[in-house]
Amino acid sequence: MEQEAAKNSNATSGSTSGNSNPASSSSATAKIAVASDPPAYGSTSDADVIRLFHAVVIPCSAECPSTTCERVLQAKIDSGPQSLEAGWIIDSSASCNMCAHRDWFHHYSPLVNPMDVVLRDDSAIQATGVSRISVHMHAEGKSSPAVLQDVLHVLELHSNLLLVLHFAKRSSEMRFVGEGCSILDQHKRVACEGDLRGSLYVMQITTLPISESAHIAVLDSFPTKGKDPPEATLIADNLGSKASIDIWHRRLGHLNTDDVIRMVWKGMTRGMEISGGYTPSSQICEPCVKGKQTCAEIRKETDTQADLILGRIFSDVCILFSTPSHQGFIYFVTWIDDKSRKVFVNAMKEKSEVAQHLCAFIARVELETGHKLKVLCSDGGGEYTARGLQSFLKDKGIKHELTTADTPQHNRVAERMNHMLVERVRTMLINAKLPNAYWWDALWYATHLHNVSPTCSLSDCTPKESWSGNKPNVSCLRVFGCKAFVHIPNKLCGKLSAKSLVCTFIGYAQQRKAYRLVHQQSKRFIESCDVIFNEGGTNTSYKHVILDANNTTDPLVTITPTLSSAPVLTPDPSTSTPSPSTPTSDPSTPTPVTTNVQPTPVPSHPKCTIRPPVQDDDPRYSITSYS
Repeated sequence: MEQEAAKNSNATSGSTSGNSNPASSSSATAKIAVASDPPAYGSTSDADVIRLFHAVVIPCSAECPSTTCERVLQAKIDSGPQSLEAGWIIDSSASCNMCAHRDWFHHYSPLVNPMDVVLRDDSAIQATGVSRISVHMHAEGKSSPAVLQDVLHVLELHSNLLLVLHFAKRSSEMRFVGEGCSILDQHKRVACEGDLRGSLYVMQITTLPISESAHIAVLDSFPTKGKDPPEATLIADNLGSKASIDIWHRRLGHLNTDDVIRMVWKGMTRGMEISGGYTPSSQICEPCVKGKQTCAEIRKETDTQADLILGRIFSDVCILFSTPSHQGFIYFVTWIDDKSRKVFVNAMKEKSEVAQHLCAFIARVELETGHKLKVLCSDGGGEYTARGLQSFLKDKGIKHELTTADTPQHNRVAERMNHMLVERVRTMLINAKLPNAYWWDALWYATHLHNVSPTCSLSDCTPKESWSGNKPNVSCLRVFGCKAFVHIPNKLCGKLSAKSLVCTFIGYAQQRKAYRLVHQQSKRFIESCDVIFNEGGTNTSYKHVILDANNTTDPLVTITPTLSSAPVLTPDPSTSTPSPSTPTSDPSTPTPVTTNVQPTPVPSHPKCTIRPPVQDDDPRYSITSYS
């Protein structure tokens, strides 16, 4: 059909050139129809489109004879209406720009997981790629280049869609007036125009073809074998490099494959193309595993927790103290009940004492609670895997669960408890200003405080209450390391000896109902229940004050017995009061006067303080300032 159209155009141009019209002798035009496939018989679909071209006859130059003049036929696309498949339709309900033509995309990137595009009839078609398209937008007889970003390739789509939000995000404005539509740029200039076709607005946008080109590097001499080519040959190849996802993964220093794919999808770089799909050939990159492998993630929560007391016991040995205690202990072992989270602690001089303490612990708690221990959780240390201990657990029917080597997270309850207790011990010793040798006393008291304190593992309940069902009494708690005055029994002190001994509080006696204290001067430990504590708080200062008889403004007065008939009062040098000869303007201040009246007999031991004189009928005061 194209050949027939060309013949018809030649014939038309020949007849036109032979016309008597002088204006037609220079050139002639004719419209011809060119179609790749003939339309189906009786078809009225918009998909069957006949494109119109302008056939332009260009005469030969005057130098050539007209008989041998060759006529050249040029054709160009008519500016008439385009098909919906080639046009761009404005759509306000689409999620992104969409195109059905694969050959329009620049740097096409296939999607690893195709996306479903839902149509208005609830059917779905798939988007298989994404890239950008270079176009020319026509408006007011002019055209301007533009690039449509993030366009989805939807092969089964019968038209190309422009998202209104795509232009709104770029500060563009769209106007719909009558049967016309226009797109205004940031400067309010018309960038593209369109017209109404049926019920759709089709924009005047022309897609730029993808041209193939090559860059040639001119070298003085070809590089010999074994030598690298000069940089000019590498610079010349600026169209891009196409390689598989595995090659790009290694080129980028074993970058995560998801980031490699994102670099292509988002157009973050130039000259990068992926061939052969986005799935790596191997699921495991051995160099990445050797160079980047980390520990597997361990869950911090568990779905299995004991329902009964002694259902599971966690245990761990800690050696964090380089200084032995006063008793010679270096290690300590903890036992934590999973149900109540009550903690028991034992001090040790050797790790081999674990088996001895475990047997004693099991016998005591089973007798106390009436339950049997079912599971013991510990690490794989030798103190827990000794043959004698394993035989004891087997005879008792106790299951022993061991953690994986170098994985303390599996015994997290005991590890976390030891960490918390050590932090408390450190804080209490610093606050009490005691040396590190008292760590065992502080640890035992910290364990007792944990058992009577709330924990996140229990709801509105303390470990001691969950263990025994009784609410703990905390009225006897005292600040660790506070000053304590211990009463000395009468049989141990003389008539004029002090009645108390200043000590330091370090906890409770384990087998008595008494406080445990230490006398730091003699380094002796004392257990007593007759103790007065000074836990700090507001600082109280004691001051010895002697007041003169002419000064009774201070409520604290010390009486000094003398041989005279009247008591002698001396003023406090720290206070300034008017002299007796100076009249005072305050009528409420009495002026004591010495008379010949016999004083009240002084008791055998003087009183520490007396109140200021008040108005009364005491015969000692013959003259008074009260009215």
